[in-house]
Amino acid sequence: RYQWTHSTSWTKGRHFWKFGADIQRVAADTSFPVSFGGSFTFASLPDFIAGRVNTFSQGFGDPAIQLPDTLYGVFFQDTFRISPRLMMVYGLRYEYDAQPQGIARNPNNPIEQGLQTGIHRDGKDFGPRLGLTYSLDASGKTLLRAGYGIFYDRLFLLVARNALLARETITLSAAAATAQLGVGAFPQSTSLPAGVPLPKPSLSITDSRMDTPYSQQANFGVERQLGENWLAGATYVYVRGVRLLEANNINLAPPAVLTLANAAALGVKSPNPQQFGRPYYTAVLNPNYNAIQMVSASGGSTYNGLDLTLQRRFRNGLQLRANYTFSKAIDNASDFVQAQEPNDPYTPGAERSLSDEDQRHRFTLTGVWELPYRGAAGENRMLRGLAADWTMATLMTFHSGAPYNVLVGSDVNGDGNSSTDRPLVGGVPLGRNTYIGPGSGNVDVRLSRQIPVRERLRVQVLAEAFNLLNHVNYTGINTTWGTGLTPRSTFGQYVSAADPRQIQFGLKILF
Repeated sequence: RYQWTHSTSWTKGRHFWKFGADIQRVAADTSFPVSFGGSFTFASLPDFIAGRVNTFSQGFGDPAIQLPDTLYGVFFQDTFRISPRLMMVYGLRYEYDAQPQGIARNPNNPIEQGLQTGIHRDGKDFGPRLGLTYSLDASGKTLLRAGYGIFYDRLFLLVARNALLARETITLSAAAATAQLGVGAFPQSTSLPAGVPLPKPSLSITDSRMDTPYSQQANFGVERQLGENWLAGATYVYVRGVRLLEANNINLAPPAVLTLANAAALGVKSPNPQQFGRPYYTAVLNPNYNAIQMVSASGGSTYNGLDLTLQRRFRNGLQLRANYTFSKAIDNASDFVQAQEPNDPYTPGAERSLSDEDQRHRFTLTGVWELPYRGAAGENRMLRGLAADWTMATLMTFHSGAPYNVLVGSDVNGDGNSSTDRPLVGGVPLGRNTYIGPGSGNVDVRLSRQIPVRERLRVQVLAEAFNLLNHVNYTGINTTWGTGLTPRSTFGQYVSAADPRQIQFGLKILF
């Protein structure tokens, strides 16, 4: 990565101007040679000894690709003190992301057919900014703050790699895989081997109109100084995510609702209870491909939060900061990976629900306390030396549970993706992220003391405790419903937890 930046500041009257530019050149060379030498798998040790292969897979094409990307940014900003009690900051930033372009393709190579030659470039990324600070009283102890801005994200080069890399994998199973064991892997090649029955490939592409994701952020708050050492504040925060990345299989033909009468015609021999009454996919729009996974800027999100803060500046050996946030985050895709694709590709609007990042309540408390010690007159110098000059610090975090997506655990709608199929409850599909997990609480404490030995030599002793209260914080839940009308007995069980209490002691020598 090469970066060039420059900024100029200029003060004139009540204005403080800033101008600048930022250019970054990212030279990304990536190689992803999965199974390019061939890979045999066996179902058991006896099968391995007998030479019975379960699957054989090998990658073909070119596992390496260069994805150069240049990022341009220019801005101006003015801090304008309108009056002694009112200050305004406004500005504009323009960004341009020159995504990879001009990838050469061989139209005679089936691996490269259908691949794009580059990623769409968005030239409309203007981001205005505005901020206001107003003092409600002449002393400046009560301040109103407000701000608004548009902030652009970056398109991950991972998106470009998945869409532009010329790579395809052949998979053989059972008898065909066992026969391949006798001759070994195919010679590595940028083309597919001849004489092998090839399954229909899948394709990864990006929307040819995919613009840069951005967020609109706004806030309004009030701060009040309490006495000489305390400060209290309340701030409302609003964030709207626009054109967020999400993926979908666009090669699926419209589905038919699966019933007992049409199950055989749809190719479902023994349907399970979770399949009846559900849209079922049996055909594709482009017969040359199996799935066509397209990443597009069609996602969206909203965040509303109230932030309350109380802090004490460091004085007389004590500093504290307490923060409580009450918020709600909603989106229709928290990421663009396959596990975030729609449950039903033809009804993407049903995915709008709580975001994976939603956390309704969150409280944190941090503090530093230089422990006071006042010994009695004539007290033992050794006792005074052991008890004085200690510092205690703490970090406490408590928050409510995150949402989980309840899944059937298998591909019950035939779209080729089992990681997003949610169960039918009373004949109605369960909403996304409807299961709220347990909350979490954690208290960390540190006790330390620095002992001067010489002018340039100090010894620090410390004791640290993580999860001091030994609270069980669960981090994983079994959210697999199963294929029945009622959930499995294991549904809702905890499967993992964070670390229990840990205590450690340390000694540092500083010189």
